[in-house]
Amino acid sequence: MKPFEYKTYSREGIYINYSEATDDADYMKVAHQFLRCLMKEFAVLSMKSFRPRIWADNLPYMYTERRLDSVVLPALSNICDGIVLTELPVKRKKANNHVKSEHGRLDYWCVYKGYTFAIEMKGTHARFDCDTVRENSVLKRWDKMIEQLKDVKSDCEKMTENTKGIIRLGLHFVSSWSPSEPVEDEVEKYRRGNKDNLGRFCDRISERFNDDVDHNPSFAAAWVIPDDMVYWWIDVTYPGVMLFAKVLEPLEHKR
Repeated sequence: MKPFEYKTYSREGIYINYSEATDDADYMKVAHQFLRCLMKEFAVLSMKSFRPRIWADNLPYMYTERRLDSVVLPALSNICDGIVLTELPVKRKKANNHVKSEHGRLDYWCVYKGYTFAIEMKGTHARFDCDTVRENSVLKRWDKMIEQLKDVKSDCEKMTENTKGIIRLGLHFVSSWSPSEPVEDEVEKYRRGNKDNLGRFCDRISERFNDDVDHNPSFAAAWVIPDDMVYWWIDVTYPGVMLFAKVLEPLEHKR
């Protein structure tokens, strides 16, 4: 996998590193714009949920992937002007029998810039202060996410909205953390190595799946969490949230 080149968004107290598109295809340009907007909205809404004056400090990226819905769904609604659904019923292939199908749920469905997006989402925590960073958990969930995107192909093709195609999109949020009090030197070290962390995870995914084009990430980004949110806590450290995404080639509508 060719390493990504990164740009930086820094405005209104938000600092995000994100990868540039490596494909000039229209759908990929639209998907990258979508993902950049999503990461920005994720940061904005997470910051709004932090209200220390009233001790509202339970931030969505501190919990499991189901808590991420708290910011991802309104973020998608903002980006897509309200054209978004969650838990859309679909048929999936059974893991132990690839002939029969079973009912499942697509995490999100939305329309953006003339394309339908069918989205599966995962969330993982990864230690940033030691070598054992739960990369295996990231890799396993990444593999499951790709499998789920492939399994909904037939149902996605039946979607009837009038768009240029259906982009199946995998989102994997990785919350960086350590179970100890924030230490300035460690937090700054993490921030300086932000792009390197993104590159390392992308390399591990590529190596694990033998540089399989179906598994290689299409996009990577990292939000650097502001000081007031990092240093508020005295027994845990959350310096950043990374997003790795997979964009599959658009499907045509079969009407």
